[in-house]
Formats: sequence, C-alpha cells, structure tokens
Amino acid sequence: MIAAWDDSDSSESEDEEEQATNLCFMANEDQAQEEATEYKSSDEVYYSDLLEYSKNQLAQALIKYIRCEQDYSSKIKSLKKTISNLSSEKECLERSNNATHTIIETLRKIKSNVKILKK
Repeated sequence: MIAAWDDSDSSESEDEEEQATNLCFMANEDQAQEEATEYKSSDEVYYSDLLEYSKNQLAQALIKYIRCEQDYSSKIKSLKKTISNLSSEKECLERSNNATHTIIETLRKIKSNVKILKK
C-alpha cells in the first residue's frame, strides 16, 4: 500500500512541520509494509493494515475485542472455579478411597485371624 495525503490546501499554506510529519508517516508506513511482508502471520496486526480502516471501524473492532476479552475472562474464571471444585472433590475421594482400603485391609486381617481360630 502506498501512502498519500490530500493536498487540498495550496502548498504555500502548508507549513514545514506538517510536511515533515507526513514524510515521517510515509516512511513509517513503508517500514511497516516491509516488516509485514517479512513476517506475515495471521495472529499479527500491522500498522499499515490498520490504516485501511476508518476510526469508526477500528472503534467497533476494539469494542468487539473488549467484549470477547470479557467473555473469555468470565469463562476462565468459571473454569478456574470448576478446577478448584474438582480438585477438592478429588482430594475428598482420595481420602475416602484410602479409608476404604484401610477398612478392607483390616477386614482381611480379621478374616485371617478368624480362620486361624477356627483351626
């Protein structure tokens, strides 16, 4: 994408600072475009790509992103709570399982002692 700006005012009325700003802007965009072709990835957003959208479109995208982020944060919080509950339940079941094994071992010993007494 080639950067350009509208010269609707006469070049005489445009001050040097604005010209320098525009030149820097164009240089930055060229650099961003070079980087974009060098490191193309679907997860990355480049400055030059953002220039193609209006402020309204960018604002709507930001709002959509914030809502998604809030949804994901809510889901993450819910999943963390579920993990915590499952972890507590697992610990409880492990204690119960250990107690059951202890009872079974005790009953086996009692059974073995009963057999010895019957002889």
